[in-house]
Amino acid sequence: GGTIWLAFFQAEKGKRSELETNLLSQIKSPKPSGFTALTPEVDTQKFATVERPQPADSAESSTRINAEKMTMAMGEVRIAKNYLHAQQLDQAEAHARKALETWPNMNAAERLMGVVYTQRGQFDQAIAVLERALEGDPFSAETLNNLATAYMQKGMIDKAEELLHTSLQLQPNYHAAQLNLGLLHLAAGRYESAIEYFENAIEQLPGNINARNNMAVALIRLKRLEEARRQLQLLIHI
Repeated sequence: GGTIWLAFFQAEKGKRSELETNLLSQIKSPKPSGFTALTPEVDTQKFATVERPQPADSAESSTRINAEKMTMAMGEVRIAKNYLHAQQLDQAEAHARKALETWPNMNAAERLMGVVYTQRGQFDQAIAVLERALEGDPFSAETLNNLATAYMQKGMIDKAEELLHTSLQLQPNYHAAQLNLGLLHLAAGRYESAIEYFENAIEQLPGNINARNNMAVALIRLKRLEEARRQLQLLIHI
């Protein structure tokens, strides 16, 4: 029995040695075509370019700086508007530029620059800056109206009228666009429609002297003299 067991053990040991040899030869041998590695390949470039998340205090600092810049830019716009109302155009332009330096492409500052250029008679510059402002905010009724004013001064009436109608579609009660449409119709001899636009402007802003004066002119052209007289008397009272 012992002899039989020893022979069996030696035979099994020989089989295991042969199996281990075969396995080792497979591991050391080249990979056959079509071999797919089970271990995932590491994309070292991907790991090298991963950005670390910014600390919370860094994001808060950036937000605070942006808020401060916006506040400074709005302050410059307010100063520029005051100079514009006083007809001090150079100072108005200087402060509008400061606003744009602090906050580039600021719509309110670009719109104000357009008004300055229009009042100086620099209509091409006004159109350029107002078109840029409109790209930044295509739904601004005020920008559309100011751009229409520049086109009116250039004699491009059809373009101006289109812009004014778009302005009123966005803001139906916008008195400035109503007034400008009234002026366009008055210049074209369409007195009845001009009066309607002037009345709409006056309804929104009763103290608008330009609307009342131009409505009186349209009434005179239509020989509606008593109505024109009342508008002129109200104008004198204002």
